[in-house]
Amino acid sequence: MIRDSGAMAWALLLILAVFSVVSWAVILDRVMLYRKADKQSAAFLETFRRSAKFSQAKAAAQELDTSPIAGMFLAGYAELAAQMEAGKEANPGGAQATIHRSPLERALQRAARNERGRLQRTMMFLATTAAVCPFIGLFGTVWGIMDAFNAIGAYASADISVVAPGIGAALTTTAAGLAAAIPAVIAYNYLQTRIRGFAARMEDFGLEFMALIERNFPTKA
Repeated sequence: MIRDSGAMAWALLLILAVFSVVSWAVILDRVMLYRKADKQSAAFLETFRRSAKFSQAKAAAQELDTSPIAGMFLAGYAELAAQMEAGKEANPGGAQATIHRSPLERALQRAARNERGRLQRTMMFLATTAAVCPFIGLFGTVWGIMDAFNAIGAYASADISVVAPGIGAALTTTAAGLAAAIPAVIAYNYLQTRIRGFAARMEDFGLEFMALIERNFPTKA
């Protein structure tokens, strides 16, 4: 049926093949990335909760750079260090610097948004594949059916042997469009669920980090 398709169908099948190949590459890349991020996040949290000093957690976070939670910690640690340094300059030899919670919370929120954006990178292509490919296939089918009606006019006959080959070839583009779109839809929903899971864990870590700061440092809003 593909061999009997016209030039338009061949062009559309080529476009659908490109969408399919790239979407599978995106799926495999995201699945491997999320597995790595999951393992590194678990490893970082274990180190973070065991560490007696922030510097120990910082060293682990720098090594586990795929973990979004480690990225959040580094942003929070940088803001904490900046505030402590500013406090030392303002009160040399004085008491421990007071930590402002609001800037620290904003730094964690910005880091969480950046990490979520990194996790969502290339996901738009999967959404585009899922939405567009069925319509590309349908366009090819409509075009093929128009060719079939032209054949009916040319042969002056509506015999099934005249109509069936053209319609059968036309339907291949719809089948190809669905074959490209269905895995993209399934993968997109699965990967978005994983991203929401990471987002929830980052939110929990932000609360845990702030609670630790409030227990160990004098703080104010």
